[in-house]
Amino acid sequence: MYRDNAQVNFLNVILGVLLTILLSLSVLGLPKTFFLLLAFSFFIFLISFAYTDFAFLFLIFSIFLSPEIKLGMAGGREVVLRMDDVFLFVVFFGWLARLAVNKEMGLLKTNPLNRPLLVYIFISLVATLLGVLRGYAKLNISIFYLLKYFEYYLLFFMVTNHLKDKKQMKAFIFYILVVSLLISLYGFIMHLKGVERVTAPFEGDKGEANTLGGYLVFILMLATSFFIHSDSIKERLFLSLVLLLGYPTLIFTLSRGSWLAFIPAFITLILLTRRAKLMLILISVLLVLLSPFIFPRYFFARIHYTFLPGRHFVILGKAINLEESAAARIEVFKAALKRWVKEPILGYGIGSPSPILDNQYARLMLEVGSVGMLGFFWVIFTIFKYCLNNLKDIEDRFATSLITGFLAGLVGLLVHGLSAETFIIIRIMEPFWFLTAMVVRLSDFYS
Repeated sequence: MYRDNAQVNFLNVILGVLLTILLSLSVLGLPKTFFLLLAFSFFIFLISFAYTDFAFLFLIFSIFLSPEIKLGMAGGREVVLRMDDVFLFVVFFGWLARLAVNKEMGLLKTNPLNRPLLVYIFISLVATLLGVLRGYAKLNISIFYLLKYFEYYLLFFMVTNHLKDKKQMKAFIFYILVVSLLISLYGFIMHLKGVERVTAPFEGDKGEANTLGGYLVFILMLATSFFIHSDSIKERLFLSLVLLLGYPTLIFTLSRGSWLAFIPAFITLILLTRRAKLMLILISVLLVLLSPFIFPRYFFARIHYTFLPGRHFVILGKAINLEESAAARIEVFKAALKRWVKEPILGYGIGSPSPILDNQYARLMLEVGSVGMLGFFWVIFTIFKYCLNNLKDIEDRFATSLITGFLAGLVGLLVHGLSAETFIIIRIMEPFWFLTAMVVRLSDFYS
């Protein structure tokens, strides 16, 4: 009874504050869109306070189905605010408010990622503070980027502490796959309309095909793993639809970095899976042998385009030619390496001015230095170690499907990071950290 009264009283206070703010802002004559965003944010706050599961479902669907706002340029990079950036923080504060009112709820559940994540966050804060003090970065810009980077860890923290049972996990994964199905369907339609490189919705005029490609590599590994481990006809029909739309859409992105990432991801899936290993190997061999008849001409044209005369490089003693786009990535990485040598320990701080790198590891080198890179790889190593231990210890089809697909997708993302700043892209990182939270809680439900 106490909990119900406390929640009602709290909601009444929040509604009163909202009305007061709206009336005050109306006097200032601010745009209607601002009022709508504020009112909707308060609505999401109330939902996350009263019905947290619905708030998480809202976040899942907002990953690719919410618009973005361009705020300008900062540090040589375009500053973009997506609506799910705002909603994630709103949900977080609503969830915290629920914890504060319902005092019997646990605040922090132990998991193997807590320590490496906290260390990595601490390193990032120290590197950024030193970067600001040395004049490498501006405080207002660094704070903006720090908030964007750390929002993923807030999501991880919320989900790990909110998950209650396997049924809830299965529901969240189902809706994550539903969103991927909608995105693939959108990409398929755009391709049929003649769009050369498909991207996700609400990405402006140009869009980021490489972002969609990286997301699809990760999700398709998950869906493929669940497909080969499932014995349910209904599940396989649904997963077949996800795969039949997802794989062609990956090709339609014309993202060479994503295609490259797919290869080690699929190999990892073959190595880790306990079922259909031979079938996956045979499919891989057949795809290679029949590729001239299966894949469209523009697929091979895109690959061939990479090695057109543009710039000349010598790699492992062998001379190769690369077209301007591919060559630019190598040149930018070499420039980043030269700049890193001047501040190799902690880098220049997050948000410090730098060229567009399109490389996750170059970004790490420059922003948090060698110490930060060690922290980042500690997080990745901990994820791999924990997942592999659970894969060995937990004898359950759902857990095996989730861990196998997740690890294969993670391998794909690590390779994708060679051609994109993968681990700071919200459209890839939100589903990644959502699923990471589920993976680290598996042992709690199977102990």
